[in-house]
Amino acid sequence: IYNHGPSAAPEVTVAVTAEADIEPEPPKRRFGRFFSAERTVKREFFGSASRPGISSVMVDAFNIMQDRITRARLAGDPPDMLISPRVGQIGWFDFHRADELIAHGIRAAERAIGAIEEAIEILVPPSTGAGTTGK
Repeated sequence: IYNHGPSAAPEVTVAVTAEADIEPEPPKRRFGRFFSAERTVKREFFGSASRPGISSVMVDAFNIMQDRITRARLAGDPPDMLISPRVGQIGWFDFHRADELIAHGIRAAERAIGAIEEAIEILVPPSTGAGTTGK
């Protein structure tokens, strides 16, 4: 929501963040049996049911770091509204689940519309003629 007057600063800030609260789906086994060396490398990289692989540990570490950075930035410059769709069950490499991710975001935004309208009424003076940036 922007005031298009002399100041280009937003009057109401809405931030969107995704939470990583559930483990992503394990990689699917698409190929038949491999030579033992290939299976060993694959198991070390992707992990098994009993232990995570290197890639899973790296992605989890990155997610934790990203979460900490996001929390610090939100604490330092908090938005007026925060939309947090619960998408932790969708992993970084689950590109095939984009439609599902978008649907989660749409539902979260739809749930927040009333609160956003209320924030606009409270925070935006009626005389500014502020408009939305799009819907």
